Amino acid sequence: MSWMEKSEKHERYSVDGPNNGGCALLVKTKFYQIASCVICLLQLVFEGIRGTTFSSDIAIDDFKVTSGPCAAPASCNFEKDLCGFTNVVGDQFDWTRDNGGTPSSTTGPHNDHTTNSAAGYYVFIETSAPRKVGDKAWLKSDQLTPTTGSCLTFWYNMYGQGIGDLNVYLMSSLGPQQTLFNVSGNKGDVWIKGQATLSFTQNFYILFEGVRGNNFNGDIALDDISVVAGTCGSQPTGSTPSPTSFTTAS
Repeated sequence: MSWMEKSEKHERYSVDGPNNGGCALLVKTKFYQIASCVICLLQLVFEGIRGTTFSSDIAIDDFKVTSGPCAAPASCNFEKDLCGFTNVVGDQFDWTRDNGGTPSSTTGPHNDHTTNSAAGYYVFIETSAPRKVGDKAWLKSDQLTPTTGSCLTFWYNMYGQGIGDLNVYLMSSLGPQQTLFNVSGNKGDVWIKGQATLSFTQNFYILFEGVRGNNFNGDIALDDISVVAGTCGSQPTGSTPSPTSFTTAS
């Protein structure tokens, strides 16, 4: 059976930059029909336009198309992977994706928050040796765009007699700018909701800092992190520590 082209449609998305003529993504859509079936074929075309001077080079990298909707920035339930979150260079240890309980039975969650089961995943800090008091683990989100009011929501588990601190910072390319949230000490084997309203005039990131307490019973876990439009009522944060200096991975 032969193909018959029915129609063609073009949509243009553009991004401007300093000294650039612009960078455009052309989406060309063609519709074909075989009998009663309609098939939509997409062709993506990146268009670079020379600006007013020679200082207008444009580059693209790591282009990928995957099935399903785009993941929301700084949002993850950790069921498949770390989403856009990364461990940051410059701390003493890392956040780890896990399920079914941490290696130490007297600390950490036994179920995740998303599924409330041992099969579900979360991220946590493992505070057994060689970790020592005050060691820090940093987990950084992917980039967020300027906002006059968005709501960060997350769930945390702080179970164990050696629990230290959980701090959350808003940071830019220049380092930490705001302390959004902090909590300390044993809260029991329960998931607790944390929230903070985000407002910043530049691109920024969210950074979660887990601090090792006074013994190995200090595993802290996170799950179901999300950022949505609109302000939210922040939980009381208690005392606010001074922001730490961070070195981001290149």
